Amino acid sequence: IVDNNKNSIRKILHTNKKDLFLKFKRKFLYELKCRTDSSFSKNIALRKKSFQDFMDAIPHTEVCNASNVHKAYGDAFDILITGSDQVWNPNWWDAAYFLDFASSATKKVAYAVSLNVDQLSEKDVEYIREKTKDFEKISLREIGSKKLLADIIDKPLHVTLDPTLLFQRNFWDTVAVKPDIDKPYVLIYFPGGKEEINVQTWHTFCKKEGLELLTFPHFQGKYSVADEIHSDIRDYSSG
Repeated sequence: IVDNNKNSIRKILHTNKKDLFLKFKRKFLYELKCRTDSSFSKNIALRKKSFQDFMDAIPHTEVCNASNVHKAYGDAFDILITGSDQVWNPNWWDAAYFLDFASSATKKVAYAVSLNVDQLSEKDVEYIREKTKDFEKISLREIGSKKLLADIIDKPLHVTLDPTLLFQRNFWDTVAVKPDIDKPYVLIYFPGGKEEINVQTWHTFCKKEGLELLTFPHFQGKYSVADEIHSDIRDYSSG
């Protein structure tokens, strides 16, 4: 696990002022509620514990950062795999996601990585060409990402599944927990933004259809007024 604060700085620089203000506002309200509302803080603590319990069940290396990852894991493994999701998004390049800390004897593989952009600047092109030249294998999550890199990376590129889809349904059935809800409901989950608008829209739909609206309120450390007003069922064990 690589903890690199440079990523946070890059994300801030690529966020417009209005979105940045709303993001800080929601973060501030979240922290304020945690400090002043005992019921709220108890629910958030439940969520954190649920996530930590799940993480503890998965084998991990020790947490490291950009300053010590080379020494800690540079030659610790025969093969290192980077992926998936947006680890190669140029809006927050991070050399660690290109496994630049690996020794020359370590094989490097990219699995189902995503760029989540439609074009690359000349500087981005040079960066990714340099960082991927010693990769053994590279696969992308989207066809668009493959097309974007086809003329940049001089090696075979493949499009493959997100790793969450490699398991059959029976595996996820063993992981999933059936919610204790006895009414018809709609679950919504919008981690990508515009939660306020989406929650209001689905609340209107559910009210019309006689359904309950289930949300994971205030996830990602951000307070949402819509979660308080429009949610019928709030699940703090997930999110």
